[in-house]
Amino acid sequence: MRLGRFIGVLISAVLLVLTIPAAANAGSGYLGTPGFPLKYQDSSDITLEKQITQVWLHSGFAEVEEVYQFYNNGEAQEFAMGLPDDASDKTAILYGVYNFKGYVNGNEVDVRTVHTNDQEVGGLKGDIDWYVHNVFIPENQRRIVVDRYWIRLDPLRRKLVIPLRPATSWKGNIGEAYYIVHLMGGLSEQNIIYPKTYGEYAGKYSVQPVGFTAGKDELKWAFKNYKPGQDIEVELFGKNENMVSEVKASGSLNENGKEYSPNLVNDKDPATAWAVLNSDMREWLTFSFNDKRWVREFRIIPGYGSLENMYKFYNRPSEITLRFSDGSSQHFSLQDSLDMQYFAVKPVQTKYVKLEIDDAYKGIYSNVTYISEVEFGELASGLKFGPAKWKIGLDQLEALNVKPRYSITDTITIVATILVFLFIAWQVIVAIRGRAVKGRPF
Repeated sequence: MRLGRFIGVLISAVLLVLTIPAAANAGSGYLGTPGFPLKYQDSSDITLEKQITQVWLHSGFAEVEEVYQFYNNGEAQEFAMGLPDDASDKTAILYGVYNFKGYVNGNEVDVRTVHTNDQEVGGLKGDIDWYVHNVFIPENQRRIVVDRYWIRLDPLRRKLVIPLRPATSWKGNIGEAYYIVHLMGGLSEQNIIYPKTYGEYAGKYSVQPVGFTAGKDELKWAFKNYKPGQDIEVELFGKNENMVSEVKASGSLNENGKEYSPNLVNDKDPATAWAVLNSDMREWLTFSFNDKRWVREFRIIPGYGSLENMYKFYNRPSEITLRFSDGSSQHFSLQDSLDMQYFAVKPVQTKYVKLEIDDAYKGIYSNVTYISEVEFGELASGLKFGPAKWKIGLDQLEALNVKPRYSITDTITIVATILVFLFIAWQVIVAIRGRAVKGRPF
């Protein structure tokens, strides 16, 4: 009886240890009352099963896409999700978060701004402005939630900060968490390595948190049962390689002494744009290279990136043709969306690329056409996913080729569980031997 009771106690202890890291309850940030402190609403029914945060980092800005998979094990409920934007000074207003969009199961939802006073969230302190949208999850169902936004980098600091803790304002652990930073627009591993003047004490990479794997053009973090404890920070050094040496255009708009010149389409800043007055002639841009370069990807932000809600007030390209120095050409159809759009190019080696606007989405003021940014890549990224993928789940994981590693808590739990089972086995063996010595059946 004593042996059976002892084994029962040990098994109960094992089950208790196993259940400790399994709780992953989500606590949404309640942000509905402007001017009041941020509050948290806990829900023991909603769990965050998976999260993928991808960042396409350019030298002057970053595109961020955060994909969340929630599961509601209780009654239908609605909660708010928010992202903070430090707008306490003029620099932050110019170089903060903008063009924020929220999606639930692939459908865009309304986003509102909320102001909270006297807050301390991550590295932000004081009065904080938030981008907020609601998420409704029926009973016993999942929802794929996507937040997309741009971060315009301060050219004096050249530092990217992704606030993981505020963005995941629920409490508890994430079942699986993946963070990937893609280096774009000529950035390479050398741009994120500390200069020699920093000394060896600084380490090799100017990247936080540690625990990432680094390649030539990307950084990856992968965790199981993870609770974000630190923001992603990437500091840039040196100059990035720019394929384009010169940009010419069919014309440019000069309004109130401000020229929307063709150089603004390749300045690594989505808040600036080339503009041209429409004419009977086909408008064009020509991007020249110093020497022949391979082109395998074409990236474009059609329209005026800094306008956000006024994006559709002016014309933006809908159909374009790229012409190359070998006489070949390729045609592309653009979406009517204020995003960096990625297109695979049939590989071509060329001295220049001429972009011709074949047709445009018409705006309220249809006499002007804008393009905010154009980039060419010698390598195709192939890691952009649209709403169709979000609706059916996080299929991106296969393409991302990342494997999660266990957190320290998980590792301790696994080791403790193994030791408990070994102890149980040892106690059983000792008991069997003891009974055998006494000559009694077990």
